[in-house]
Amino acid sequence: NKNTSYGSESVGYITSSRNYTLTCSGSGGSASDSVSVYVSSAPYYPPTQTGSLSVSKMVKNLSDGTYFGKSVLADPSEVIAFQIQVTAGNSYLSNVIVRDSLPNYLSFKGNLQVNGVYSGGSITSGLSIGDLSAYQTKTITFETVLAGSGSFGVGQTRLINTAQAYSGSISNSDTADVVVVKGTG
Repeated sequence: NKNTSYGSESVGYITSSRNYTLTCSGSGGSASDSVSVYVSSAPYYPPTQTGSLSVSKMVKNLSDGTYFGKSVLADPSEVIAFQIQVTAGNSYLSNVIVRDSLPNYLSFKGNLQVNGVYSGGSITSGLSIGDLSAYQTKTITFETVLAGSGSFGVGQTRLINTAQAYSGSISNSDTADVVVVKGTG
C-alpha cells in the first residue's frame, strides 16, 4: 500500500488514435477519468527528385496511311495521330504528367491510350501516366482532326505540336510538325 498522489505511465509511440482511461482506487473508493488522443498523419514531404526523362514526339496522317515521323503532310479535315514516348533516365520518377499543347486548327478527336490501354484522362490539360522505373518507357497515342479548308490559306501552313512531360521539377519536351497543304481548287 503506497500513498501516492501522483504518477505517470508510458505507453510508447502512439501510431493511431486511442482512448485512455485512468482509474484510481483506494480506501475511499475509486475515481476514473478518460482522455482521447487523436493522431493525425504527419505532413508528407516528397524527396527531392534527381534524374532525367526524355520525350520523343512523332506524328502520322491516318487519313493517308503514313508512318510515324517528325513531320507529316496533310490536307484540311484529315485525321492526324500523335505518339509521345516518355522514358526515365537512370533513376525512378514518381507521378509523371504528360501534356500536349495542340496548336490552333488541330482538335482532339479521341482514342487516347497509354501503352495500348485506353485512358479517360486529358492529354491537353495533363495526363498522369504514373511512375517510371529507371529506363522505363511509356507510350501515349491519340488522334486529332485538322480544321476544314476554310481555316487555311492557299499553300502550306506549318503547325507545330509540342508535348511536355514532367515529374516534380524534372521536365522535357519535344515537337512534331503537321504541314497542311491547301491547293487553289
